[in-house]
Amino acid sequence: ENKAVSEGFKLLVELKALTPKRQLTAAGKQMATLPVDPKMACMLIEANKFSCLKEMLIIVSMLSIQDPREMVGTLMDSIDSHSGNPNSENSDFTRFVQIWNEYESRRVSYSQSKLKKFCKENHLSFARMREWREVHKQLVLGCRNLGLKENKESGSYAGIHKSIIAGSLNQIATIAEGRQYVGSRNKRFNISKSSFLAKSSHKWIVSGEL
Repeated sequence: ENKAVSEGFKLLVELKALTPKRQLTAAGKQMATLPVDPKMACMLIEANKFSCLKEMLIIVSMLSIQDPREMVGTLMDSIDSHSGNPNSENSDFTRFVQIWNEYESRRVSYSQSKLKKFCKENHLSFARMREWREVHKQLVLGCRNLGLKENKESGSYAGIHKSIIAGSLNQIATIAEGRQYVGSRNKRFNISKSSFLAKSSHKWIVSGEL
């Protein structure tokens, strides 16, 4: 058995999609029906347990496309100053939810030209925002078909990040020297300059991608 296949099986066992004997689990069957990477599908299944599926649908669909932010710009700055939520300062993931909400509140009332102008002023790609909505729609339908329910109340910061960690066990890292982090298998990396944690030095982080 080649190394890539072996690693693939190991990941699916970690995600609880397969048993150690490589038999498909109930969660694995659910994951297989969702049109995203198994790691992302795992996050959605977990989010249903933690009552934060609404937020995770936004985050997972965002992680499935190219980042719509063309640069860190005015939209993020305004969200920052008005959100009143101290948790938003500690996570790019929760900021994605805020970007989505800001955009959606305008999409329903703005004309297309006005919406394009809004995106341009806030350094967002209009085409990628549309792609984000399309992927989100597909995932909403996929989750509904599985009987997963979106939460009516806001999902908790802890629940959102526990769901992300469930699908990203190999992307948890702890700080080493300076602002460098060390993850699984001694991988060393720095936080991207586009992240709002770029200048921070939290002891532990989980990344959306490496």
